[in-house]
Amino acid sequence: MKKIRILVACGTGINTSTIVCEEVKDICAKAGIPVDIIHCSTNEIPLNVDMVDIVCPANAYRQTLSKPVLSLVEFVTGIGKEKKAEMLVEKLRELAGE
Repeated sequence: MKKIRILVACGTGINTSTIVCEEVKDICAKAGIPVDIIHCSTNEIPLNVDMVDIVCPANAYRQTLSKPVLSLVEFVTGIGKEKKAEMLVEKLRELAGE
């Protein structure tokens, strides 16, 4: 399976994105999906978007990008986390060509 590059972002690129990165790593490991994850602040998304396959902000991100965007705010709040984890795995498998 192709390794998927994921960009995780939050307001400062420190706290919330770190929490989301750990969640994404665990979910992908359990699903057998190889990933590289980088994180940054929301303002830095346009600077990094060309280096990744998907952007997963930890908040509501409304800018149009050249890559798919899947908000993972549920990984911060815990509300709807399981459903969003399923959506993430499905999207990553799609990006990997499975």
